[in-house]
Amino acid sequence: MVLTRRRFPRSQASRNQRKKGATSYEEIKCEQYSRRSNAEIKGLVKAENEDVTYLVSKLGVAIGEPISADNIEVCHPLLTPEEGQSNDVVQFKSRSKRDVVPEKAQKNRIKISNVGISNEGAIFVNDHLCPFLKKIVAQAIAKKREH
Repeated sequence: MVLTRRRFPRSQASRNQRKKGATSYEEIKCEQYSRRSNAEIKGLVKAENEDVTYLVSKLGVAIGEPISADNIEVCHPLLTPEEGQSNDVVQFKSRSKRDVVPEKAQKNRIKISNVGISNEGAIFVNDHLCPFLKKIVAQAIAKKREH
């Protein structure tokens, strides 16, 4: 008995490929949608056992947008490849507040010293992107630096 590989007609194979691509796109959309109220803060230096919510409220004062604990659903650190550094994710209760904070932070170019910490460096507030979109943004930035 000779075993042969079963082949799908071309139209069936291409239909399966299109379906798979649509699924991954839908998954990316769903994953990003779940992060729609989140902001990622990079460069915020905190002492051990310091409350991230308190630092975020100080950041709000520095950018001119009051952020109270009532505006925040949850805050927690994210691990980064760099040792001793962590980014923080802030989930706001309203998307309108989340939209205003990165805009004002970018406009004011906040430094760590503006928040009352003696270190030097900048603080960046960005959208909290899913890993796939982070890779795309990193590739775009790398291309931009090349030229």
